[in-house]
Amino acid sequence: MKTTFKKLLNSPNLLVLPCAHDALSAKLIEQAGFPAMAVGGFAVAATRYGLPDIGVTSFGEIAAGVRDMLAATSLPMLVDADDGYGDVKNVTRTVRAYEAMGVGGLVLEDQTSPKRCGHTAGKNVVPRSLAESKLKAALDARRDTDLFIVARTDARAVLGMDEAIERGHRFLEIGADALFVEAPQSVAELELIGKSFGSATLVANVAENSLTPVLTPSELKQLGFSILVYPGAILWRVVVTMRKVLDQLKRGELETPDDLLQFHEMTSILGMQEWVEIDKKFNDSDN
Repeated sequence: MKTTFKKLLNSPNLLVLPCAHDALSAKLIEQAGFPAMAVGGFAVAATRYGLPDIGVTSFGEIAAGVRDMLAATSLPMLVDADDGYGDVKNVTRTVRAYEAMGVGGLVLEDQTSPKRCGHTAGKNVVPRSLAESKLKAALDARRDTDLFIVARTDARAVLGMDEAIERGHRFLEIGADALFVEAPQSVAELELIGKSFGSATLVANVAENSLTPVLTPSELKQLGFSILVYPGAILWRVVVTMRKVLDQLKRGELETPDDLLQFHEMTSILGMQEWVEIDKKFNDSDN
């Protein structure tokens, strides 16, 4: 039986979701023993297209990156579906397409179009009634109720925390499987979110060097959060390493760290042995 987010949440443990940005990072997350992963629009736009997360990438462009990652892992994947890429018709198509691709869950936000990263200035939100209609369309579009739908609100930065809390209540009443209040700006606001929604499943975005304070998993669990998404934990460090190596190459002083992968280790990560066995099985002269 397939693993779903609802099954994973039956565990008393926190669900920690590193964000994959390509097929290799998805493989590494699975090999590290995580039970699931997330995919953020910021990371896909950055790595696949070299673009910022400001709504200039389309559903098709992001979905192409998600498709690559799905092919590289068997883990359930929580995918950032932005604002659904349009009105209720676009939301419906987005949900149906991602479900058919095999994603495990989607995050749908209430920003206006073009949307932007939740931790950048200049974003806005649609009227509450429109946000509710789009969420209803998303819930109605799924063919399997195991497709996990997370409702996200960005209202904190635009209309204040009171409106964000009110939208959260409405989204949960409509039937969202989990709630994500984006970009709280203090520990007190995280505490308020954690105590405002009873036993609802709450998502925390653990984005380093951004608007929201970074707390430990145990601290966030104590506050009432069940799902922790780490949107930049891998990507930020990959970029730092790439820049260091490029600087060394430019200076002609490439260092060889003690923990540098051996060639056979890299090919093992990529599943070389499976392909060797396939080659041997079907190219054996006795067959």
